[in-house]
Amino acid sequence: MIPRPAIRRTTAVAGLLVLSLSPPAVAQDDAGPGSALDAGRLEYMNSCAPCHGEAAAGDGPVANYVGQRFPDLTKLAEANDGRFPVIEVFRMIDGRASLEAHGERLMPVWGQRYMIEGTYEDLPMPDEARRQIVLGRLVELVAYLQSIQDPKGDAPPLLGAE
Repeated sequence: MIPRPAIRRTTAVAGLLVLSLSPPAVAQDDAGPGSALDAGRLEYMNSCAPCHGEAAAGDGPVANYVGQRFPDLTKLAEANDGRFPVIEVFRMIDGRASLEAHGERLMPVWGQRYMIEGTYEDLPMPDEARRQIVLGRLVELVAYLQSIQDPKGDAPPLLGAE
């Protein structure tokens, strides 16, 4: 078993590596500070932009290291007949969507990672409370992805005003 301080150091080093690869956050017109969309944008910039790119076009800096482009996340509604696939996107990020037909899953299982992050907090909390926080982070992220669709699609927004 790995001692807890070693896990924290490894997690911190990995976090710094991801942050060093992350592009700088950019402002979004329809997501004011403190809004759910702003929280989703920050979540995207911290967790997704290294692979999918700052503009979500699939060209993040990690793509150079794995030798492939990642999916363009701004075209999800367009690829789904103009409807943003909320449930499928949520399940893909959470890690419950099956990818066997697409080969090896390069994308981290964020639901599981967010739960693990919660166990390192100094404030102990029950698993159910941690699950609620994870679900909130995922919903904010999915709402942000819906807000950056090009074209917008015809589904009502998951969160926030149209």
